[in-house]
Order: sequence, then structure tokens, then C-alpha cells
Amino acid sequence: MYWKIKEKCDYDHMVWRNGKGKSTQIHIEPNGSTLNDSFTYRISRAVVCTAGPFSTFDGYNRSLLILKGNKLSLFHRQKPNESIDLDYFKPYSFNGGYETDSVFLPNENNDKKQQPQQQLLTVANNFIDSNCSISPNSPICFQQPLIPTSQLNEIEETYDFSVISKDSEINHKVEVISFDDKVVDDIDDEDEDDDQENNKISKIIDLNPSNFVNNSTLIFYSYNSEVTIEYIGVENSKLKASLLPDQTLIIKELSFDKFNPQHTKLLITHLKRPIKSEPSKLIYVKIEPKVI
Repeated sequence: MYWKIKEKCDYDHMVWRNGKGKSTQIHIEPNGSTLNDSFTYRISRAVVCTAGPFSTFDGYNRSLLILKGNKLSLFHRQKPNESIDLDYFKPYSFNGGYETDSVFLPNENNDKKQQPQQQLLTVANNFIDSNCSISPNSPICFQQPLIPTSQLNEIEETYDFSVISKDSEINHKVEVISFDDKVVDDIDDEDEDDDQENNKISKIIDLNPSNFVNNSTLIFYSYNSEVTIEYIGVENSKLKASLLPDQTLIIKELSFDKFNPQHTKLLITHLKRPIKSEPSKLIYVKIEPKVI
């Protein structure tokens, strides 16, 4: 088993060629791969400045969730009668080979930025069938405009988190561990240490061999959270790491003995929410090799 903590200075930053956003690559396997290579999986964040078409990744599966900013609505050309509205910290998985477009949804709870207005047209559903050739990024919408024209000048950026994995080799799953239910917001400075100590939240991930594949990788990305992650193994052996916001813990080469009834586990303890006005989350990604 191999543990590694990646800090913000370890991430790779890139601006999109179309100038409509920028990405932060948190991790990619094999190490040193690029998007032009046949990589196994990639974990990244992005800032979407202008909604529009997604890059396609044939042979890959994708998971996407919104961290903050404007929500997005996605359209897959292969599913012309459907639209998917992404919500905060709700992972959505789809075929990376789909031709996918997006539009911003209005967000009344955040500061707004000015963008040019555009006209939206509506068509009835009975004009849209499986042979529909309307681009999902077209100003034509299903039934009702996704964004009322009066609100199109009130748009801000979208911050998202993304996982892409090669379908022939990897199964991946994204979950969000929330620490918002018991975190105390209004704390006087002199009482902060005592209150944080009394309001620690613990979560347990049971590493049951029946639910994991040997050589799996677990990835934890800390969003506005200070946490500890402690591995409790056979005969109570322990390994512990601390994560600050925007840091990532990668646990590789997990192995399991299906004949040993003693389960190992991960104990996750929330210590602090640095920015009290924002949610406190831990994004958990399970990467499993496909068993042939």
C-alpha cells in the first residue's frame, strides 16, 4: 500500500485552447501522461467561463460534479430528448464519447457577472425525435427556455470536479462525504479550539474485501475541510495522514485477503471548516481495475 499527499503546488494548470475555461489537473495515471496519450484515469478541477461543447473522450467514462458558481445543464447528442441539470456536489456519470454541450443555469445566490444576452426559442417535444439533428448548444430549447432572457446577463463562472477513466480497464465511482451537518459556524475566537474539538465529525469507510478489488486506488480531495484519514489494519496496525483544503490523498495498491474475516477500515475525522460561509466536503473517488 502506497500513500501520497499532493498539494496545490503539485497540480498542473492549463488554459483551454478556446479560451473559455481553465483546468487544474490533480492527478493522472500513468504518471506523466497527457490528454493526447492513452491514459488510464485523470482527476481534475475546472473553471468554466463560458458554457459550451465538451471535449469527447471515446472509450472513457466521465463523472462530473459542481463545486460552486453557476449550475450547468448538459445535453448529449446521443440522447436528444434529455437534459441533465447538475447540482452542487451531486456526481453525474456519463459516456465520455458522447457529444455533449452545456448551458449555464441561473444562480441567484451568487454574485453575478455580465454576459451578452441572446434569444431563446422553444419547440414542442413532438418535433424532437431520435433522429433530431438540433445541436444541444443551439438556442432552440425543449418546451421552455432554460434561462429566461431577462436573466442571461446575470451569469458567473462554474467550478467543477471531474474524473475520467478508461472503460476497458477501470471502474470508478465518485462519492461526496459531507461535514456540514454538525459544523459550528458562529464561534468566538477564544472558544474556537474547544468548540471545534467538541464538534469533530467522524466517518468510517469499511474496506470489506467483498466490496473492493485488489490493487484498487482510493483518492480523497479536500474541499474547504481540514481532516485526518487513518487506516486501521489487521492487528490494529495504523497509518494516518492529515489533509488541508485543496490537498489530495492518493492511496494506491490496496490489497485484500478475502479469507481473513477481519476487515480493515478508514477513519475520517473532520477537524475544521476554514471558510465558514462555504460547504465542507471530502470528495472520495474509488478506482478499481476491471477483473477479466
